Order: sequence, then structure tokens, then C-alpha cells
Amino acid sequence: WIRSPNFGSRLGSTIRYIVIHDMEGTMPGAISIFRKASSQVSAHYLVRSRDGHIVKMVHETDDAWHAGHGWFNRHSIGIEHEGFAIRKRGGGYYTDTLYEASARLTCAIAHRYGIPVDRKHIFGHLNVPSSLSSHTLCSDARGIAGQCGGVSHHADPGRYWNWTKYMSLVRSCVNAAK
Repeated sequence: WIRSPNFGSRLGSTIRYIVIHDMEGTMPGAISIFRKASSQVSAHYLVRSRDGHIVKMVHETDDAWHAGHGWFNRHSIGIEHEGFAIRKRGGGYYTDTLYEASARLTCAIAHRYGIPVDRKHIFGHLNVPSSLSSHTLCSDARGIAGQCGGVSHHADPGRYWNWTKYMSLVRSCVNAAK
């Protein structure tokens, strides 16, 4: 637990989604940014690549500022991962260890809140609409092209994130927990 000051109230909103991000860097850098009130950004969890270590920075009951879209922030849990969206294998950070640790975390969150294990409920920052009036997810192609990703048009975790592998790991874990 390393507290970020950057969070707000969910205003009674139900947690419906899990948003997958990459840090465009490493865990120490992300922690440093998320601990600064002036940055106005945060995430609920961070996952380290080399050993799968997870740091919680915002309580799940609170609204972390991660998606660049207030409505999605209030209805989701944000998970940041070490890596770089435009580099193959996230620049070497998208490891089996990272995928497995993150999938266990996502599994626990999905199980806790009854979130369906599909890409309509577990998606990337790149899938968040840029228009604050829209609640319709964007395709991966539009997100990678920078047409979505919240108000700042983020494209993470990018085309090198292995969604097939990740969702299979999450699905296996959720099915085993039933």
C-alpha cells in the first residue's frame, strides 16, 4: 500500500469494468508520479514485470483518476503495468510473470464485483472513448490510432499486449474460483 492523493468519490457508482494500462515506464516512476498531488493522475493498482509484485495506490471503493473519462473512472478499477505500448512485448516488460500476476488480480476483482470476463468489461485504456458524453467503447484499431483513450488519447497497453493470453488466464482463474 502506497497511497496516492489523487482520487475522489465514486458518487455511488457501481464497479462494472477493469481498465488495463501500461505505465510507459517502470513502477518506481509511476509511483513517483501518482504520489504527487499536482499530477492529478492515479490508478488502483500497479504491477511490476520482473516478479509480479503488486502495489495498491487507491482503495477500490474510491475513484482513481486513470482513464481520462470521469464516468469510466467511477465505474472501473484501473491496473497499470510496467511497459511501453509501442514496443514489442512492451519493451520486454510484458512477461509471463506480469501477465500471470495481473490476471490473478483481475480475476479477484472480477469475482468480487461480478464483472463478466470479456473485452466489453475488461479492456485497455485505448478503448475508452475520448468524448466525455460517450459510454461506448472504441475498437482496438481506433484506440491504437489515437482516436480514443480518454481525453488525452492514450493508446495503452497497445497492440503488443497479448489480449488472447491475458483473457485466457483471467477466464481460467475465474472458472476455477466458481
